[in-house]
Amino acid sequence: MIRTALAALAVAALPALSRAQPMPPPAPDRAWDRMELRQDRRALADDRWDLARAEQLLARYDDARARRDRRALSAVEGDVLRFLDRELRESWTEVRRADDRREVRDDRRDLYRVKAIRADLWSLRGRMDRRALDRKRGLVAELVRVARAELREDRFERREDGREAHADRRW
Repeated sequence: MIRTALAALAVAALPALSRAQPMPPPAPDRAWDRMELRQDRRALADDRWDLARAEQLLARYDDARARRDRRALSAVEGDVLRFLDRELRESWTEVRRADDRREVRDDRRDLYRVKAIRADLWSLRGRMDRRALDRKRGLVAELVRVARAELREDRFERREDGREAHADRRW
């Protein structure tokens, strides 16, 4: 009985449904696009600063090493460790805030690399033998490479978000 009533109701509604207008596509979320682009600009500026700072630390290290200035080498070592601590805090925040799997994977990879660099540098702190100095320089140089890679990723993300925003405006 109930099935018959439902079937009759469905048949009666068919003419009304055939006259219904198709639904328009959803409106693009321009506010979301603008927010993403702002975040991209902030991340780009932050990563530019990180790269400049890492390059500066490497130059200071090389200068102190060339002068055989133990005090300056220790100061640079401390500055690098503080920089790495800041990067670790930033990386943890990025991992927690990541939106998609690719972002989480990239942020975790960066976090792991920074943790490994910091752990290696921490294990060498205070040592001034040639091997230790070579290894420390390599770690600071690796920090520069990590900063460059993050900057490249940010530029790619910004281009991708810009293309998406452009496509949304075309709707």
